[in-house]
Amino acid sequence: MNSTISITTMLSYKIDDSLEIIYVKPKGDFRLDDILSHINQLAVDPEFKLGVNAFYDFTEVEHVEGNLECLLKVANRMEDHEVITLGSNVSIVVANKNLYRIFEGYCLMVSNSLVKYRIFWQEEMAEAMQWVNLKELPNLK
Repeated sequence: MNSTISITTMLSYKIDDSLEIIYVKPKGDFRLDDILSHINQLAVDPEFKLGVNAFYDFTEVEHVEGNLECLLKVANRMEDHEVITLGSNVSIVVANKNLYRIFEGYCLMVSNSLVKYRIFWQEEMAEAMQWVNLKELPNLK
């Protein structure tokens, strides 16, 4: 079964069992707090399984705001080996320098996590898909 959730924030996601992927594609304005809300929502989603790769496509985000402390909270959780007990790969695809820098900092914060993050520019979409073993992007609908 596939699960598609649209949180009250701009962070919608789909868990696609057939592709073994969590797919996230926010659009427009994006708040850093949305990431913490997203992680909390995943934790209670019955379709979520540890060890599944994830693909975050931020290429349609136009504006970012929020406090970087939210990213630190998420990073602390992602580095906790009692919470995250299986490894996976995560692709983060961006189209602007601000997001790249934000996620570059986040990747440094989670360097001891079992989850391995990589940031890709929009032009590197094929490499980003390959990092998480995706041959096609899921549809959020």
